Amino acid sequence: MEGESRYLEALVRCLGTPNPDLAARILQALLNKGQASVTSIVNELGVSYATVLRGLDALMASSIVIAFPERVKERGRPKKAVALNGDGLLAAFDRCRALLEEGRKALEAKLKEAPTPAVTQQVAEAQAAPAQENAQQAK
Repeated sequence: MEGESRYLEALVRCLGTPNPDLAARILQALLNKGQASVTSIVNELGVSYATVLRGLDALMASSIVIAFPERVKERGRPKKAVALNGDGLLAAFDRCRALLEEGRKALEAKLKEAPTPAVTQQVAEAQAAPAQENAQQAK
């Protein structure tokens, strides 16, 4: 389960979800339960109802979570339940993978334009020279 949390947190960070830590915790709760009422998520995570709703709104906007009215026998306002959208979750991972691949290609091209190793070595030697002088003076 711990490994899943890492992946979920990486996903919500990639998607730019506000409060990625909370979003990952919501996803982990839904992964464990399949579906849940918003109230049960609030109780499990120990945060406010409004905070959970904001996190869920961001996840629903990414099509990772779906919401539906919870069946209750009580009178009053219908309660909201949520569930993971497995297809949406996997599609979000694919979007992030594509973004990372695009970034990797752009960085590879940029690295090819970077200074040659000889120049890099000269810079390293120049940075090391004051440290060597200080060490000789200390003797």
